[in-house]
Amino acid sequence: MEKKQFLATAKPRTENFLQNMSEEEKAVFDKHFVYVNQMFSEGKILFSGACLDGTMGIICYLAESYEDALEMFKNDPLVQSDIGETQLHPFKTGHLQNIDIS
Repeated sequence: MEKKQFLATAKPRTENFLQNMSEEEKAVFDKHFVYVNQMFSEGKILFSGACLDGTMGIICYLAESYEDALEMFKNDPLVQSDIGETQLHPFKTGHLQNIDIS
């Protein structure tokens, strides 16, 4: 079955979040990064990233259905923690460069 794309967004609930994270929030982010890296290595994430000013992060999940994407989304420690406003939407990439951005 063809994989569909689903875009997850996360927005912090406080201003200057990156500069003012508590130790608990830093621990959540550490778990979040481990989770995202694992999902990416399994081919379940097309791309992910964050605004450098800390206003938003995104993940583009690859899944056969919304329900499968929702399960991945809900298993993310960042989503489980509720330290930010998170959403999941069906998505379709319009343009994507094939370049090394590392």
